[in-house]
Amino acid sequence: RSTAMRAVFAKENGDAEEAERRFDACLERHPGDFLVVKEAVEFFGQRGRPERSVEILRAALAEWPTAALFRRALAERLRERGEPAEAERTLREGTEMENPVLAVESWIDLGNHFHLLGEHAAAADALGRAVAIAGKQDPQLVFDYADALVMAGRYEEALELARGMAVSPHRDLVEGRVALQQGRPAEALEHFGSALRLWPDNHVARYYAALAAERS
Repeated sequence: RSTAMRAVFAKENGDAEEAERRFDACLERHPGDFLVVKEAVEFFGQRGRPERSVEILRAALAEWPTAALFRRALAERLRERGEPAEAERTLREGTEMENPVLAVESWIDLGNHFHLLGEHAAAADALGRAVAIAGKQDPQLVFDYADALVMAGRYEEALELARGMAVSPHRDLVEGRVALQQGRPAEALEHFGSALRLWPDNHVARYYAALAAERS
């Protein structure tokens, strides 16, 4: 840690070469240290060396394969470099972990990855796997899955899932989204209005309510 702090001080003093030397030395000894990795990835990113940031994150993940934060950060940088297939492979490796909590987290990350690529059907499949492992105890996860089903055009599955939701604004949001997608804006507006009465600060419901109002 002291080496990492000296690297940070060198960076802040404008001595990039010394900072790089110190970061490299520290990473060689502590490849999976969160603080060291965080500061080093930020430093090399600012230096315009994304390939070095990827190397650092690969080493960190190899040292600490259960660290979802490292896996997520690595996938993000691979995606930014135009390597979505490699990012997907990295996230899928996490879904194979024996710990169900970690596997669920990786399935969620994979779903978010597909959403960012506009591949909503694949995102729905990934989130469905997360729900299959975790069950329906997490209302937000169930809602995210239903929302992905709507985005994928799988409306009947989304509505079936919505019917069992314990959080009524979630149910209204899903039913409203389906109604809007199917060309029933007045019905959608009723659902969004119901959601907003119980959840007035929900910006998603407000956005879709405005959209439904425009189309009514």
